[in-house]
Amino acid sequence: MKGRKPELRPIEGGLSGVPRAPDHLSEPAAEEWNRVAPDLVKRQILNDTALTTLAHYCMASAQAREADKSIAKHGLLIDTPAGPKSNPAVRMQTQYLEIARRYAIELGITPSSRSRKGLSGKEESRGNDAADLGL
Repeated sequence: MKGRKPELRPIEGGLSGVPRAPDHLSEPAAEEWNRVAPDLVKRQILNDTALTTLAHYCMASAQAREADKSIAKHGLLIDTPAGPKSNPAVRMQTQYLEIARRYAIELGITPSSRSRKGLSGKEESRGNDAADLGL
């Protein structure tokens, strides 16, 4: 996404407890949900309307891992009757990683998006540079 990124803030009415992973998620996607959701709840940036975004992030992340398994098993190139060609899982992995990255930015879980004001999970300092540096 080009241009200036919107400032993300904790959501008023954010969830107070970690919701259970949806039943339709695969096991790897549910594992990602259980890894990420507690942090989002702690930082008060997860509400009912963001649950679908979180589920989509988890699904894309899990699909990228599945593609990675195929690449590990078959390699970057596969043999075909016409000769070696690029493993289709490489393209799929790239697409799923990009999708997961976009959802991660929306959720504020990438390092750069997490560093934006209001998403660190820490109280914001009031213009105290020493406090900003942890001094």
